Amino acid sequence: MGERMSRLSPRLVPLLIIFILGITFAARAQHPTGSIEGTVTDPTGAVIPRATVKITEVSTGRVITLATDEAGVYIARNLLPGAYKIEVSASGFMTGILEVTVFVGQVTRGDISLRVAGVAAEVEVVAVPEAQVDTVRHQVDGVIRAREIDQLPLNARNFLELARLEPGVIVRDGGSIDPTKVNAYRVVGVAGRGGTGTRIQIDGIDVTDEMVGSTVLNISDDAVAEFQLTRSSLDLSTSLTASGAVSIVTRSGGNDVHGSFFYFGRNQRLSAIPQPTSPRPNPPFHRHQLGYRASGPFVKDKLFWFSNWERFFQADEFEIAPGRGVAVWFPQMVGRTSLPLGFAT
Repeated sequence: MGERMSRLSPRLVPLLIIFILGITFAARAQHPTGSIEGTVTDPTGAVIPRATVKITEVSTGRVITLATDEAGVYIARNLLPGAYKIEVSASGFMTGILEVTVFVGQVTRGDISLRVAGVAAEVEVVAVPEAQVDTVRHQVDGVIRAREIDQLPLNARNFLELARLEPGVIVRDGGSIDPTKVNAYRVVGVAGRGGTGTRIQIDGIDVTDEMVGSTVLNISDDAVAEFQLTRSSLDLSTSLTASGAVSIVTRSGGNDVHGSFFYFGRNQRLSAIPQPTSPRPNPPFHRHQLGYRASGPFVKDKLFWFSNWERFFQADEFEIAPGRGVAVWFPQMVGRTSLPLGFAT
């Protein structure tokens, strides 16, 4: 048996190498990052070659050092979304500093014109608008950042509800495509399509349900750093679809300690009567949502941590069959309920 395996091993080595390379290239293609591209010029508009470019990620302190080429161009790829500081220096010129924001799947321009060095000032800080027109890529997409996600009210706090903010998108309950997706899942339809072919990726990992559509994994809104929805002209990072794609980048820790806690409560007394013929009062309904997030450094500029937890409780009644009574979801949540933190309804 050992001799037989030794004879087969040389034949399997090339296949194994191809398999490993394929996984590597696929992982790189799906990495949910952005990039910075820019041109360094002098006051006359002439390019400055071999200028030193230092890019610093504000939250973690990570530094990337580059140099412009003969055309005065520099490119930094595979950057995590967030705020960056770009410091550009060249012999005989003042040091210029740019403050830019990188978005997932997009190219941020970092063009800068350096002034001739003088005796009054040696550093010039230039603010770059956060909203830019991407002139490099051909994709049609939109990005929603963490600050906007925190401020938006989302029904049931499902992260796919964010897709409603993009034009030409319809979000439906997952039960419209399969009974196993009811309530907890959403279907994102792009440009009039049903939504079963929309791809969903979290940190570059495809979590699309290949059987019926939607997703096989839900995450807390508090864990979402950026939400990108691509509507057309998809790139190679999105496979097996001709409709649309959702890409999620999750939060991570940084050099500063951050945290938050939330609680949302709702019952039948806060709901309007659905229609004039509906029974009064409204049937019993209770919903409680609570959770937290926290992040910080283990080792400054080197190692970070992030923690997130969220719980969803819901209780209501639905009729089993005409005349046969009702069944209660989560009966322990019906009526006066005391949560672990002492809230009561």
